[in-house]
Amino acid sequence: MSTIDHRDYVLLKAEEASFLDLVCFLLSTSTSAQATRFIEFSKPYKKDVQKVEIRKRWYICISIFLQKLLIIFGTPMALSREMLEWLLNLLSSNGGFFKLWLTIIRKQVVVLNKSSATFTSVVGHLDQRVKLDKNIKPTNDKKYKKSLSMMACKLSYENEAFVQTIIKKSMESYVEEASTQAIMFKDTNSNPNLIMVAFTGTKPFDSFGCSRPTEGGFLLTGHSLGGALAILFVTVLAKHEEAWLLEKLEGLGEYMKEKMEKYDVKYFRYVYSNDLVPRIPYDNGDSFQHFKTSIYYSNCYHEYLFKEEPNENYFSLLWAIPKYQNAFWELIRSFIIPWTRGPDYGETLLMRMFRVFGLLIPGVPADLTQDYVNATRLGPKL
Repeated sequence: MSTIDHRDYVLLKAEEASFLDLVCFLLSTSTSAQATRFIEFSKPYKKDVQKVEIRKRWYICISIFLQKLLIIFGTPMALSREMLEWLLNLLSSNGGFFKLWLTIIRKQVVVLNKSSATFTSVVGHLDQRVKLDKNIKPTNDKKYKKSLSMMACKLSYENEAFVQTIIKKSMESYVEEASTQAIMFKDTNSNPNLIMVAFTGTKPFDSFGCSRPTEGGFLLTGHSLGGALAILFVTVLAKHEEAWLLEKLEGLGEYMKEKMEKYDVKYFRYVYSNDLVPRIPYDNGDSFQHFKTSIYYSNCYHEYLFKEEPNENYFSLLWAIPKYQNAFWELIRSFIIPWTRGPDYGETLLMRMFRVFGLLIPGVPADLTQDYVNATRLGPKL
């Protein structure tokens, strides 16, 4: 939650709240320790808690309610993801559904280890592209960095061996990653060289989840939740006055504005269409607030510069019909785009199944990497 004084804060403890607690908090004006035991306040803020209007209490309750759902379904979703990944890799490593039966008969079934260089995450099966667009050259500075950033974000979902194989062989770049939660590599195609750091976001079905060139810079990026982690990283750099790193940092800014402007750090926030994640928690103008400027992509990958993306409140009834219309168009587009933009934009059967799911809950497929990769390739540079 935003605050004028950095010493004022509100910490929501979803694991300590029951659903009855949320109802009582919403309907009551009590600020007793029992009534607010799942909320930790700083002292200056606690004095004004009783004045909090019902609208703000509603935002707090919705936020905690969603967190509790993630906690409750976290383990089943994680198990579902593990099973789906295992099944997808079993099919892909044995030539598909029909050939799998032949390998079973011949007792030649290939079962990949999760650390194998060919074991692919759900994200990788949804969007199988691993190479940069050859039509986007390093000389096209902004578009190249944008495309490079998104492909790095996509790779950050994969295991160590997979990442090393793709970056060393396909991207012909140097890689040095500490874990599968983030990847780091140096892109030697651009001049000066760029060091890319990409953080993974929330994986499907998972709700819990350096060299020093004197002339080079580095990009800090992340997809979905990974974008928030990237911003936290640069905030730590600014807090500790890491001047050398901040001066080398490209592509991120506006957060802690005074620090960013001091070191000429740029920040870009990309939002595709009805992506659910950037809209939760939804902005209410004074408590929950996203960043000032976003580069927004329509469902036709047209690029717009907005102070805030359209439909800040995902739950707005005014946008319900347009969201479903958009989800239907995205499903239709998945069959058309390979013919209009080329085979590299074709979608897998799994991705189309997620598009169908988007007809029930619009905005979920929009958070996947497929549309963001398309947007960084097809959208003009801003």
